[in-house]
Amino acid sequence: MVPRGTLPSPSVKHHLTRMVPQDSSPGWYLRMPLQQTCTSRFSIDDKDMLANIFWMDSHSRFEYQCLRDVLIFDSTYKTNAYAKPLVLFVGVNNHHMNYVFGIALLSDKTMQSYRWAINTLINFMGHKHPISMLTDRDKAM
Repeated sequence: MVPRGTLPSPSVKHHLTRMVPQDSSPGWYLRMPLQQTCTSRFSIDDKDMLANIFWMDSHSRFEYQCLRDVLIFDSTYKTNAYAKPLVLFVGVNNHHMNYVFGIALLSDKTMQSYRWAINTLINFMGHKHPISMLTDRDKAM
């Protein structure tokens, strides 16, 4: 039985491993065992349906430890097939390149869903809060 709040990993690991190009460079991080690189969490609503899902990898965790000065919290809405908010947590590294710290697909645009996403990110990052956060001024954020 899969513990509540964790992703059933065998099928996901198999799917993501197949995504790695065979001719990719040796530094391609998905070649490492996925149990060491990918982290995810999900929540279930009162009808036992998937409500929210969050995903990040170990490289994101490392970058966040170094680059958490400014966290950009951006939500796109109704641009995917399910009309659900897709939240990106993005930072900028010292080479002025964007770096994605985590991604969340949420059930709705409520304060509760956004709070779940931010708390999940902070939990995965060792309870280290970002120094500052930029949003797209959505009232629920």
